[in-house]
Amino acid sequence: MERRYHGTNAGLFLYNKKTQKNEMGLSYLTDLLVRLFVKDYMNVENAKVRTSYGILSSIVGITCNVLLFATKLLIGLLINSISVMADAVNNLSDAASSIISLVGVKLAGRPADKEHPFGHGRFEYLSALAVAGLILVVGFDLLQTSFQKVLH
Repeated sequence: MERRYHGTNAGLFLYNKKTQKNEMGLSYLTDLLVRLFVKDYMNVENAKVRTSYGILSSIVGITCNVLLFATKLLIGLLINSISVMADAVNNLSDAASSIISLVGVKLAGRPADKEHPFGHGRFEYLSALAVAGLILVVGFDLLQTSFQKVLH
């Protein structure tokens, strides 16, 4: 029995190539989304398939984080809790990170051209750098807000 490994944002899946079933029992929701939205999902050597995985994980991340942001912000405002509202801002920054990752994946998936004979894969690195910068900015802002609340 031949087995193939492939990775997704939610973890590593072991598939039985003969039955094409998930043998590890990991995240059936992720497995369902991959089967529904990624054409030829088993062919992870194909750059288009890998790009589809990146797009899917970014869209799921954006959706989940925006819903978490709205819920936590509402609860934080209702109970007047800065920590819950800070966690909501964290989810919003995670959604922004997913948007940056989505743009990076789409740009990196473009084929090689005359100006870029080795392709556009470095856009993934640049988007990761942008995400790191965003995390630092949000962290500094939350630190500053916390000090202001403590001092005043």
